[in-house]
Amino acid sequence: MSSQSPLQKLESRIAKLETQSRRWQRAAMILAAACVLGFVGWAPQLEIDKPDVDSLNNEADAPAQQADLSEGDRPYAVSRLEWISVRSNAMVKRDTWLKHGFIIQFVSGGAKSNTIRIIATYDAKRVNRQRMNAEADAAAGALQHWSKQRGWDSWLNVGKEFVAR
Repeated sequence: MSSQSPLQKLESRIAKLETQSRRWQRAAMILAAACVLGFVGWAPQLEIDKPDVDSLNNEADAPAQQADLSEGDRPYAVSRLEWISVRSNAMVKRDTWLKHGFIIQFVSGGAKSNTIRIIATYDAKRVNRQRMNAEADAAAGALQHWSKQRGWDSWLNVGKEFVAR
C-alpha cells in the first residue's frame, strides 16, 4: 500500500508537471533564440544551408542506376527559386492566425519570373494590420539579406501579396 495520502500524491504530481513545464519553456526559449539569430544572420552558416548544384544528380547522368530506384527515390535538382522558397518557409514562415489573424508564407513566382512572393493571408475582421505589415516587411528584408549573401540580389525579386479570407 502507498504511504502517501491523495493530497500528497497530487502535490507530487503537480511538482513533476511544473518541472516538465519549465523544461519545455526553456527548450522553447532556446529554439526561439536560435530562430531569431538565424533570421538576423548572426547564426553560423552551415554548408548544408547552401545547395551544391554540381553534386546534384540529373536523371540523364545515370539512367542505369536510376532504373532500379522507385519514383520517390529518384534524385531531383531544385531551382534556386524553389530552394529559397522552401528555406524561407522553413525559417521565417509565421502562422499567427489565432493570435493576430494572419499567416505569412513564401511561394516561388514560377518559371522565368525570378520572384519570390510573400503571401499574407488574413482575416479582415480581426487582423492586426500593423503587425501583419511589419512581419511582411521583415520577411522581405530576410529574403533580400539572403539573396545578397549568395550574390543573387541582381536577379531575385521579392513581391508581397495580401489576400483576405
